[in-house]
Amino acid sequence: MRTTLTIPDDVLLAARQRAEARGITIGEALGELARRGLDFELEECQDGFWKGVKFLPRRPGEPRITTELVNKLRDELP
Repeated sequence: MRTTLTIPDDVLLAARQRAEARGITIGEALGELARRGLDFELEECQDGFWKGVKFLPRRPGEPRITTELVNKLRDELP
């Protein structure tokens, strides 16, 4: 499927390097990287551990904790 995306420079560089190293297109490299990210989320949800660290389950409807959210909350502290 074709679509138009805005890709951050660092992500495009990483995809380009991966594509050149593996002899594939940049689109294929981006697809592989996206799938790896999705697989990580599935693994995290299935066993509740990541690199030996136990994750607490997320309650339905609760937001995903991201670096951006943590930074925002930290900046709101007095």
